[in-house]
Amino acid sequence: IERRRAELSKERDEKASWFDDFLNSNGCYSSTQVAKLFKLSSAQKLNKMLNENRIIYKQGKNWYTYSNVDKSWYKLIAGSNNEHSYSQLKFTSKGVYEISKLLGIKFEEEDLENLA
Repeated sequence: IERRRAELSKERDEKASWFDDFLNSNGCYSSTQVAKLFKLSSAQKLNKMLNENRIIYKQGKNWYTYSNVDKSWYKLIAGSNNEHSYSQLKFTSKGVYEISKLLGIKFEEEDLENLA
């Protein structure tokens, strides 16, 4: 029994470790990457779900977050390319986690490999 308890404790510590590593990472993820992590068929499906939950809205061709969304959940990347301005909404690891809770989606360590 003690050995099994030690094994379970080790498993829990390992799980906490990969999850903490993910939450503390500085990575930012596109809707496509997050949709893959959540096992959704497309970024459009994710965007629709986020829009229905009043997290993001579309203005022109770009997606933006509502003003009440925690700013630590995302970064808005802006720039220009060949005289065309653009902006892209990317989600932080904290945002990915908070959105997964909101949508009731669970993910495991193996699923994070899909974020690359």
